[in-house]
Amino acid sequence: MNKIGWLFLIITISTLKAQETKIEVFNTSINSVYAELGISYLDDATILFASSKKVDKDKNFSNKRTRNNSQLHLEMYVGSVTNDGDIIQTARFSKNTNNPILEGDITFTPDKKTVYFTWNNFYNTQSRKDSAKWKTLHIVKAVINENLEISNIEVLPFNHKKYDVRSPEVSKDGKQLFFTSNKEDSYGEFDMYVVDILPNNTFSEPINLGSKVNTRESEFFPFVDQNNNLYFSSYGHKGLGGLDIFKSEFKDGTYQTPVALKAPINSEYDDFWYVENQQGNAGFFTSNRKESIGDVDIFSVKYIEKQCLSNFIVRVLHKESKLDLEDVPVSIFENNTLIKKLIINPNSKEEIALKCDTTYKIIATKDGFESNELVFLSDNILNKTNDLTINLTPIECAQTITGIVLNKETNEPVLNAKVSLYTENKLIESIVTSTENKFSFPIQCETAYKIMVENEAFIASEEMFTSDKTLSKTNDLTINLTPIECTQTITGIVLNKETNQPVLNAKVSLYTENQLIESIVTSTENKFSFPIQCETAYKIMVENEQFMTSEEMFTSDKTLSKTNDLTINLTPIECTQTITGIVLNKETNQPVLNAKVSLFSDNKLIESIVTSTENKFSFPIHCETAYKIMVENEAFIASEEMFTSDKTLSKTNDLTINLTPIECTQTITGIVLNKETNEPVLNAKVSLFFENQLIESIVTSTENKFSFPIQCETAYKIMVENEAFIASEEMLTSDKTLSKTNDLTINLTPIECTQTITGIVLNKETNEPVLNAKVSLFFENQLIESIVTSTENKFSFPIQCETAYKIMVENEQFMTSEEMFTSDKTLSKTNDLTINLTPIECTQTITGIILNKETNEPVLNAKVSLYSKNKFVETQFTANGRGYKFTIDCNSDNKITVTQQKFKSVENLFKTNSTNNSLVTKNILLEPVIEFITFGEQKAIKTNTIYFDLDSHEIRPDASVELNKVVGVLKKYPTLKIEVQSHTDSRAPDNYNLSLSERRANSSMNYIISQGIDPKRVVGKGYGETKLKNKCSNGIPCSNTEHELNRRTEFVIIENN
Repeated sequence: MNKIGWLFLIITISTLKAQETKIEVFNTSINSVYAELGISYLDDATILFASSKKVDKDKNFSNKRTRNNSQLHLEMYVGSVTNDGDIIQTARFSKNTNNPILEGDITFTPDKKTVYFTWNNFYNTQSRKDSAKWKTLHIVKAVINENLEISNIEVLPFNHKKYDVRSPEVSKDGKQLFFTSNKEDSYGEFDMYVVDILPNNTFSEPINLGSKVNTRESEFFPFVDQNNNLYFSSYGHKGLGGLDIFKSEFKDGTYQTPVALKAPINSEYDDFWYVENQQGNAGFFTSNRKESIGDVDIFSVKYIEKQCLSNFIVRVLHKESKLDLEDVPVSIFENNTLIKKLIINPNSKEEIALKCDTTYKIIATKDGFESNELVFLSDNILNKTNDLTINLTPIECAQTITGIVLNKETNEPVLNAKVSLYTENKLIESIVTSTENKFSFPIQCETAYKIMVENEAFIASEEMFTSDKTLSKTNDLTINLTPIECTQTITGIVLNKETNQPVLNAKVSLYTENQLIESIVTSTENKFSFPIQCETAYKIMVENEQFMTSEEMFTSDKTLSKTNDLTINLTPIECTQTITGIVLNKETNQPVLNAKVSLFSDNKLIESIVTSTENKFSFPIHCETAYKIMVENEAFIASEEMFTSDKTLSKTNDLTINLTPIECTQTITGIVLNKETNEPVLNAKVSLFFENQLIESIVTSTENKFSFPIQCETAYKIMVENEAFIASEEMLTSDKTLSKTNDLTINLTPIECTQTITGIVLNKETNEPVLNAKVSLFFENQLIESIVTSTENKFSFPIQCETAYKIMVENEQFMTSEEMFTSDKTLSKTNDLTINLTPIECTQTITGIILNKETNEPVLNAKVSLYSKNKFVETQFTANGRGYKFTIDCNSDNKITVTQQKFKSVENLFKTNSTNNSLVTKNILLEPVIEFITFGEQKAIKTNTIYFDLDSHEIRPDASVELNKVVGVLKKYPTLKIEVQSHTDSRAPDNYNLSLSERRANSSMNYIISQGIDPKRVVGKGYGETKLKNKCSNGIPCSNTEHELNRRTEFVIIENN
């Protein structure tokens, strides 16, 4: 494929700009076999760029581009940005063939009324004499109109004839101007600078952006985005190879350490001149990568946000049964616009992909159910599967049942008939028919019902009915009731008129027209009941031998099934009896004198009698009455007897009441006191013994009292014990006084109380034991005892109870600790303590120099990293012969790693001791890494630049170091054959440079052979200035640095078997 075939080639490499952003890079349509570079945005749809292409209509193209010099001739063009990020060329920026703008170095103020650009004076001078006046580049300011015409050009005050000022970039707020320059204070070749754009057409002094941004190499082409972040190109920062694009974030007022943009923006080739649109989602850059059509091309970059989708599985359930429904149509809406329709079934697991963080409405419909809609907000979790459940409510199928109630015999409406509707024997609703004689009930479809109709003058009727599934159907019924015979009931009770109590065994007789119908005798329920005819006169006669006979007249009405309640009161004939008796000792059967005998009825005292020598009692009582007789005497247990008289008139009832004598008991109570302090002794065990047999034990509590029940006229022993006191025994003999309380005070002699305090000493930060800690015990600031902890790390002191102590712990590596402790009064208690000591910070200093193992010279730009306890601590970079210096902890495991791209990495492990503020010196040797490099289609041995003295071909000592590297490679790879190629710059006659380079090539070749290399494996050739690496040919003004790039010696591999 030729170069033209690459015109629309899209680089398909993609990567993530952020978590969900991919980067797409492609070659723009404006690129040609010439050079296209230097993008500047006029707005998001319009750009400027530079090109060396020939324009067909430009008749002066050939002679104008090379008339004054042999440099690349560039013209500025205006292009339009398409929707897909490509560029369509529209026109040249200016009709003036003498383009004053260097390589597209141009920038605009936000209002597009002012332009800054690098003045390309050298390209536009009319003679060599004029061009000599300007040996440096400088930035100018001008007015630009809407037709892109430039006027009123002014030179900025910080330009200088001794150094270049180029690549202007105006910040998005128009308040600052960034540029690059090789001023005297730069860190390397070209550095990045900034000035403030002040009122009245003035500027602040230039400020170097510092060592984070600038390096010992060159930084070019600044671009500042909407957030004031800086993009630029550099050889000095670590990238993918060649000139790379970097971003320095503006944070807290300073620019941070630059980060290389990822592939496919950066590549192993030169990538530079990066710009972005206002949205930051697209831009352009320049590159000479292998996909380029010409010398350098403009590439488009797009940041494409990956769409966030969230997945949903929809289920539609029967709201009542919670079962899945079949064949349910579902519609999904976004902003009330239908976006999807689907049919949901129980086994369908179709996942619906919806946009994240978006509100949706889902509607489900099905015959026989009410439609339902659900509004929900999708989450913002990518590819998450969510469950959505919609419940559908079935539409209720209802009917009506209506009807009338008729008299079966007369076919007339029955009023006041109660019509009740039941399902599954549960009452649903009841209606009483009125003058319209109709009833009506709402019912469910396909349901069985029972209709019950009741009226007291008719036999109740039940009708069974099952509805069908016809929606809103009216079911008509006619219910016929059979009339019943009219009867009633007369019921009642018979009561004692005076007591209102029921009268048992009363004979109740029912008469009509003086004819006996029926008789009933009342029983325990005391009720009577007779069936009677409606509208009939009756007589009720009631008889009982203890009451006067009663007659009641009664006439029934015409109410069907009516119950007539009667209460008949009988007047009693008075009935009395007598109760008499004696009181005896139950154990001796002897009469008990002075016994109080009391008669109670309904718990009310009627009368009391005290027995005398005759030992008899007597009370008049009523017939058929319950009584309680209570008998009391202080030497006996009180007795209660229950007695109910019968209905025998004037009866005498005899009773004998036996009393149980009371046992004689007393109580012994007391307190236990400290004999010395007279204070109560708690937790004292008090034990009661009889004939050396333990009866009971009590432990004294806060009330400090004990109490035991004892027998009269008995000898006892009381023993009192407490671990802090000497045990005590007391003897006591009770007398014969009933219920006497015997009080005792028992004094205990205390035993001396001691305890022990033990503990361990730990490092507060590591929780490890602290050895050789001095633990001292103080009482009232007087030292009692000291202990030094050993391998067991424990201390122990005997102490007194209820005493305050101070424990002091000392160790030279820790802060002294003091603990206050007060013992309680528990005898022989062991008190455990854990004392944590805070370590005193202990540090050391480690320093050293990073040296070249072969030359013993300091290694510059070596990255020295310290790790302590397997954690990263700090990184330093060596410079100007200075080494490294770290502060580290005592007694720690450490690691130092050293890396430098030209040397093999080194890792050094070491452990510090416990000496505070000590200095440790560790010089570290790095072994150089010899590498191969490729340029064009040639492969060579990589060395540093080999320098010769002016007009000399003699090998200098510093050159021999590099030549030794070549010798080492040839010895390592014995099949290699090389050509020593020597080149000069253009600052001498061509023939002289060719001869000088030949001599230098031969000198280098002879040195290599002198080190033991077979002469057949080495050839030397001088090329003079025929293969320059840059534009610095004859007559072209260049800096010393640019000329040095051409003065080089290369060791090209010509054979490798």
